[in-house]
Amino acid sequence: MLRRHQSDFSDSNASVLEFVGVLLSTNSNVRQLEYSSMVLQPIDLNLDEETLMRLASFWRTSLSDSRTPSQQYYFDHFEIHPIKIITNFLPGDSYSSYNSAQETLRSLLHSVVKVPPIKNMVVELNGVLVTHALITMRELFIRCAQE
Repeated sequence: MLRRHQSDFSDSNASVLEFVGVLLSTNSNVRQLEYSSMVLQPIDLNLDEETLMRLASFWRTSLSDSRTPSQQYYFDHFEIHPIKIITNFLPGDSYSSYNSAQETLRSLLHSVVKVPPIKNMVVELNGVLVTHALITMRELFIRCAQE
């Protein structure tokens, strides 16, 4: 499903994902990160519709609001460098066992957007820079998704 993109210039010994973080010790309930940075080398994403449908249920429940208070983080400097994804997508057949989230996604793919098979489409995501922010992880994920 995911693998390092093979190009003429890629170093086979280089890390696919590099993350650096400096967590400060503190006596408060807020976790403080002085510096955090993530670099993801170009990757290939090969996805078929059946796999996408299996991810739909997880995605919907993982972003739902929780009644328990979330851990807060203070990021002095948080960055994600731009990301390049080479995408392949193969539409599939409908199954009667889809739940409502899966059916909603399937109707979006086939009726509203009408996604065709995709071969070697390059998707480039902007980098994200967040400084001096007091936020939860959920808020951080949403902010990154908006970029």
